[in-house]
Amino acid sequence: MSARYIRVDRGSGSRGGQLLRHHEDPNRWQVRVFLHRDAQGRKKTYSEVVHGRKRDAEARLTDLLQGRNKKTLKPRTNTTFSELAAEWLEHKAPDVTARTLDGYETVLNVYVLPTLGHRRVTDLTHRDIEALYTNMRTGNLPKPEDGNGWKGKPLGARTVQLAHAAVRQVLARAERDGMIATSPARDVEVKSARPREKLTLTVA
Repeated sequence: MSARYIRVDRGSGSRGGQLLRHHEDPNRWQVRVFLHRDAQGRKKTYSEVVHGRKRDAEARLTDLLQGRNKKTLKPRTNTTFSELAAEWLEHKAPDVTARTLDGYETVLNVYVLPTLGHRRVTDLTHRDIEALYTNMRTGNLPKPEDGNGWKGKPLGARTVQLAHAAVRQVLARAERDGMIATSPARDVEVKSARPREKLTLTVA
């Protein structure tokens, strides 16, 4: 038993991997696969956090075991959200207008990265992203180090939607590249902006 996860399925030793459930969140799992022993005889393992049902975690564990057996399983990445966001912006640039790219870059640098930028992609959770959007709506974000761009006021739904679009695409890239099993931003709900009331002229 670990401080945060409880083992629920021992599997078949190192061959079957390990499945662990978070001690507080029943929809958060850790899957762990034994890779090899180093020169000092210490075990080297690969682990991931999976959000969803038990069968989602079991399916991911099966994928990891197959990857290990085929020797295609990559070591755990230390890539931060900030590093991946910079990579995503670079690849996004040819596909969007300069104005759209500037919007993504601004919302990331001013609102998202001061909170999530230093975090490893593999450690981000559904709750982390929900908390970010809540703090944006209530005006409780940490200010950028340069002090520019945000005055500490609550942000509107359109800004939160733009931030979500960027976060979702950055983490989708991590999922596609095999850094994470599923994107924690996939099922985060973001409120739509209210349409502006149109004023119509009367005859008078």
